[in-house]
Amino acid sequence: MEENTRLRNEYLDARIRLRSEMEEGTRILDERIDVFTKIQSRLEQTSQKLRQKLAAAKSKATSESTNTIQEDPIKSEQH
Repeated sequence: MEENTRLRNEYLDARIRLRSEMEEGTRILDERIDVFTKIQSRLEQTSQKLRQKLAAAKSKATSESTNTIQEDPIKSEQH
Protein backbone atom coordinates (compact mmCIF):
# COMPACT_ATOMS: atom_id res chain seq x y z
CA MET A 1 0.00 0.00 0.00
CA GLU A 2 2.84 2.39 0.82
CA GLU A 3 4.36 1.70 -2.59
CA ASN A 4 1.09 2.67 -4.29
CA THR A 5 0.92 5.90 -2.30
CA ARG A 6 4.53 6.73 -3.14
CA LEU A 7 3.99 6.01 -6.86
CA ARG A 8 0.81 8.05 -6.88
CA ASN A 9 2.60 11.00 -5.25
CA GLU A 10 5.46 10.74 -7.78
CA TYR A 11 2.93 10.65 -10.58
CA LEU A 12 1.12 13.72 -9.26
CA ASP A 13 4.42 15.57 -8.78
CA ALA A 14 5.44 14.70 -12.32
CA ARG A 15 2.13 16.00 -13.66
CA ILE A 16 2.56 19.24 -11.73
CA ARG A 17 6.12 19.67 -13.08
CA LEU A 18 4.97 18.87 -16.61
CA ARG A 19 2.11 21.37 -16.42
CA SER A 20 4.50 24.02 -15.09
CA GLU A 21 6.99 23.32 -17.90
CA MET A 22 4.22 23.45 -20.48
CA GLU A 23 3.00 26.81 -19.13
CA GLU A 24 6.57 28.14 -19.22
CA GLY A 25 7.00 26.88 -22.77
CA THR A 26 3.73 28.51 -23.80
CA ARG A 27 4.80 31.79 -22.21
CA ILE A 28 8.13 31.70 -24.07
CA LEU A 29 6.39 30.91 -27.35
CA ASP A 30 3.94 33.76 -26.82
CA GLU A 31 6.84 36.17 -26.21
CA ARG A 32 8.61 34.99 -29.36
CA ILE A 33 5.42 35.30 -31.40
CA ASP A 34 5.01 38.87 -30.13
CA VAL A 35 8.59 39.71 -31.12
CA PHE A 36 8.11 38.09 -34.53
CA THR A 37 4.88 40.02 -35.07
CA LYS A 38 6.60 43.31 -34.21
CA ILE A 39 9.48 42.54 -36.57
CA GLN A 40 7.06 41.56 -39.33
CA SER A 41 5.13 44.81 -38.86
CA ARG A 42 8.32 46.88 -39.03
CA LEU A 43 9.41 45.04 -42.17
CA GLU A 44 6.05 45.72 -43.80
CA GLN A 45 6.28 49.41 -42.89
CA THR A 46 9.83 49.64 -44.23
CA SER A 47 8.81 47.82 -47.39
CA GLN A 48 5.92 50.24 -47.92
CA LYS A 49 8.21 53.26 -47.42
CA LEU A 50 10.71 51.84 -49.89
CA ARG A 51 7.96 51.22 -52.45
CA GLN A 52 6.85 54.85 -52.06
CA LYS A 53 10.42 56.11 -52.49
CA LEU A 54 10.89 53.91 -55.55
CA ALA A 55 7.64 55.18 -57.07
CA ALA A 56 8.71 58.78 -56.40
CA ALA A 57 12.13 58.15 -57.94
CA LYS A 58 10.56 56.54 -61.01
CA SER A 59 8.14 59.44 -61.34
CA LYS A 60 10.97 61.96 -61.03
CA ALA A 61 13.08 60.09 -63.58
CA THR A 62 10.14 59.94 -65.98
CA SER A 63 9.48 63.65 -65.47
CA GLU A 64 13.15 64.56 -66.07
CA SER A 65 13.24 62.34 -69.14
CA THR A 66 10.11 64.03 -70.50
CA ASN A 67 11.60 67.48 -69.83
CA THR A 68 14.78 66.58 -71.70
CA ILE A 69 12.80 65.40 -74.71
CA GLN A 70 10.76 68.64 -74.77
CA GLU A 71 13.87 70.87 -74.99
CA ASP A 72 14.70 72.48 -78.32
CA PRO A 73 16.41 69.76 -80.41
CA ILE A 74 18.67 72.26 -82.18
CA LYS A 75 20.02 73.70 -78.91
CA SER A 76 20.56 70.16 -77.59
CA GLU A 77 22.61 69.24 -80.67
CA GLN A 78 24.83 72.34 -80.36
CA HIS A 79 25.89 71.46 -76.80
